Amino acid sequence: LTIVAGAAMTISSCSSNDAPEFDPNAETKWNFQTEFVKQFGEIASNQNWGFNSVGVYTMPSSTRTVIKTDMPDYLLYEPAPEVTQAQIDEVKVEFQNIPNGYVSEQLNYTSFFVQQVFMSHRYYKAGNGDNVDGSSKMNKLGVWKDDNNFEHANDFNVEAGTTVLFVNAGTKKFSYSNSSDGGKDYFDYIVKKVGDYYYVGFSFKANGQNPNQQVAGDNNYDDWIVRIVPAKLKGEEDKNTQRIIVEDLGSIGDFDYNDLVFDAYVYNKDGKTWANITLLAAGGTLPIYICGCDEKVEVHDKFGVSRTTMVNTKNGTVDKSHVEFTIKLKNEPSSSFNANDIEVKVDKNGTWMTLTSNRGLAPEKICVDTSYNWCDEKVNVKTVYPNFSKYVNDTSFDKWW
Repeated sequence: LTIVAGAAMTISSCSSNDAPEFDPNAETKWNFQTEFVKQFGEIASNQNWGFNSVGVYTMPSSTRTVIKTDMPDYLLYEPAPEVTQAQIDEVKVEFQNIPNGYVSEQLNYTSFFVQQVFMSHRYYKAGNGDNVDGSSKMNKLGVWKDDNNFEHANDFNVEAGTTVLFVNAGTKKFSYSNSSDGGKDYFDYIVKKVGDYYYVGFSFKANGQNPNQQVAGDNNYDDWIVRIVPAKLKGEEDKNTQRIIVEDLGSIGDFDYNDLVFDAYVYNKDGKTWANITLLAAGGTLPIYICGCDEKVEVHDKFGVSRTTMVNTKNGTVDKSHVEFTIKLKNEPSSSFNANDIEVKVDKNGTWMTLTSNRGLAPEKICVDTSYNWCDEKVNVKTVYPNFSKYVNDTSFDKWW
């Protein structure tokens, strides 16, 4: 086994602005190689662990963030799913009588549909004694990328199924404009998964200066309910999306390949090459980073958990919604891409290591397609997928899962 120390980033023509020197830790990698061969047998010399180059899609140029159904760019995306009456009936009940202290989900999407679902039109008593239809006073849904930047969907609170597409946006938080309080933004909402989708439910309140602008509200969050659905480009994105499963070298020998699981789709836009990353699971307890051209993203931080918390690998781990973010890979467009070029780095007791996947050597990363279901925590990959050992020895078992 030959270990090359001090390997530099190869994915881009620019370097990380705060990347430390990375020590590949030859002894750890040697132990990993030895244990891997012991469990799975000799590795085929031409085994590339599923990493193949694919074409890079050129994203259509668009200066808009909010795209309505009658705009041409809307047709570039897979259609939004229908909002059915059965879903409306189920969801409106789920957002009633929410207990105090309810912990809302945190969504992390950059391209997504927002769909109108339901407005209860419940009446509330204002401070001056008037009856107020809360739903009718809520408009201009705010979709916030961060604490300072948001977009809103005009002409949206009309009927179930009304849909608006957001691209290059964010879902850090949501708001509504309260027309009974001079158009002030209110953030009384929860995010909840019902069935296969995530919904945002708002509770009407008003705390203006005058009695007619004062409504105490209640624990019902059905005054306005919308659905948030990730949006995908037609054709090219699904074909070129690759799933990467990772061992972080923190605990050598379990080989569950779930210490990090993410999907990557690479595209050219505005003269640069970008990767759209969807974090699916983090079964490791080491700080682990996905690195781009000028930034590195710690995975646990993105999930909103501590760096020693395991996510979405069952057996006692935390369940979180998938996290989507975009990272720049190059300052110029690329014609082809290999998912192995996205650098993944871990911090093991203060020693930085780049996780690699080299032909004929034990892989710290493996590339599969998006049909692959990752293993539960501490469940060896060969236990779930018996053909994995055959795949290690013979590249003809390329669809071992």
